[in-house]
Amino acid sequence: MSIYNKNGIDLIKSSNPIYGKHVWIIGDSNTQYNLDKIRSLFEDDYGCEFTTYATAGFPWGTENGKDTEDDSAVGQLNRICSQAENIESEMFDEDKHVFIFMMGTNQTSGGSGSSDSPDDVSTCYGAMNYCFKKISRYARSGNAVGVIIPLEINPTDKENQISLCKKYAIPYIDLMTQCRIYQDNGHNYITDGGNHMAANGIMHWKRIIGKWVAYVI
Repeated sequence: MSIYNKNGIDLIKSSNPIYGKHVWIIGDSNTQYNLDKIRSLFEDDYGCEFTTYATAGFPWGTENGKDTEDDSAVGQLNRICSQAENIESEMFDEDKHVFIFMMGTNQTSGGSGSSDSPDDVSTCYGAMNYCFKKISRYARSGNAVGVIIPLEINPTDKENQISLCKKYAIPYIDLMTQCRIYQDNGHNYITDGGNHMAANGIMHWKRIIGKWVAYVI
């Protein structure tokens, strides 16, 4: 049997630990603007289902300070969790789902402030704490992962995200320090404005993320 026929390709896909799982991304413009490539990675290359509510401009925190289904990471996660209530525990079967948090492009817009309160979801810290705490109820360590985007975001927000990932046993990867996706590395990974991954950056992202997610779950 040729390795290149359909059965052979399916056999290669099925050897990957995330084959057949449902991948959810909680994200912003770095997901939305590269949606076709990201969807292709998980659906075509890894044989997964794929869903995201990512939209450009979404921050971590809510504008009204409530854990509603608004345009934020908190809102996206609540939309996902509301589906669990409709189809009960099947939704969060740890053997069937992977959750990827890839937020941070809009750290300086709504919901990006600092706060001493981990319960204030209008702030970046409170929203991250809410999301990681909530997802830890549904997914074991490794079935939810954090991707720290390759932007010069507020260092405190980045430190808080790493700290909270460790607190809730959520594996994380820093695209700048661990994957060399940054502005002036000579490979044009980041757009001129510095806010988004460019074509070369998302291709490098694809080479890394699928393998990394499969490794940590």
